[in-house]
Amino acid sequence: TADDEGNITITTAQWSLVVDSASGEYDFTLLDNVLHDAVQGENWALDAFSIALGVTVEDADGDQVTDTVTLNVDVQDDIPVRTVAADDLTVEEDDLNNANAVGNNEDGSTDGHIAHGSLADNFAFGADGAGASKVVSVSYDGTPYTADDEGNITITTAQWSLVVDSASGEYDFTLLDNVLHDGVQGENWALDAFNIALGVTVEDADGDQVTDTVTLNVDVQDDI
Repeated sequence: TADDEGNITITTAQWSLVVDSASGEYDFTLLDNVLHDAVQGENWALDAFSIALGVTVEDADGDQVTDTVTLNVDVQDDIPVRTVAADDLTVEEDDLNNANAVGNNEDGSTDGHIAHGSLADNFAFGADGAGASKVVSVSYDGTPYTADDEGNITITTAQWSLVVDSASGEYDFTLLDNVLHDGVQGENWALDAFNIALGVTVEDADGDQVTDTVTLNVDVQDDI
């Protein structure tokens, strides 16, 4: 029945209905996500709710009648959206220690040739939230890469490697070889030594997949 302000309110975990008792007008409000079928894009869940209401109305001389009115509610799906186009990373040559190059690590730093980040953080997953694997695949230079048995997506070139944890979207970027810098003295930086454009495919909790570009801009500190 109506409260002191004349509103009749019904609230569930997923929706609320507020009816103005005087006019009969109402506001239906979606409160939570609806997991849609695995159809890509902002598709519709038709009749996601079929809400049977017993509605009692009254005429001017007090006659009341109750009958059923059903609200059939279609809900449009939400999908992930890329929100950040690039990650800026820094790595140091002097931490290299492999068959390609051995740096002069005079400052005793550890793993300065490795940078950490998250591809998932470049996306807003929307009302449905992220799927069990946030990052489904990553493409580079026209080649798609998917997760191995351990859930890692790995891309390796002559100068760097990228290992992405498919579940979390977190990654390690590892410098594998030296970068020849401009003839500036000292441990100067090669700004944007690499501009790595990745095609990142993410997935939300009801299976919507979205692919967009995330660029890794990598600065490399010179070794001397």
